[in-house]
Amino acid sequence: MTDGWWPVQGASMWPIVHGMSLHAQPAAELAVGDLVIFLASTGTDVVAHRVVRVDGDVVTTRGDTNSSCDQPVPRSSIIGRVDAIRWRSWTLAMPARGRLATAERLFGRSWARLAPNLRRGWRSIRKV
Repeated sequence: MTDGWWPVQGASMWPIVHGMSLHAQPAAELAVGDLVIFLASTGTDVVAHRVVRVDGDVVTTRGDTNSSCDQPVPRSSIIGRVDAIRWRSWTLAMPARGRLATAERLFGRSWARLAPNLRRGWRSIRKV
């Protein structure tokens, strides 16, 4: 596993994580709502998405603006749980435990349900 900063390039986590870098630490436990970095099933792509289900050693994720889940990946493909976000000169810590962590997961789960609809609406407005 790797410990370090990972640049975010796609739009699947827009706008919460867009144009930033993510820092990941190996995590002993994962919870629904955690933001994780993992090696996709292609074996070459590194992806940052939110955990939507944990079934033993299999983890299912989804980008906040994606309407469907990713293919489940083995726990061994998880590089780590995002513990900090860096944007320009600012760094925001994302704790794994406590009230702030609970609030972040709740916000993440709520945003993950809302964002795909907002993004579709934004695309239709821009086409006009």
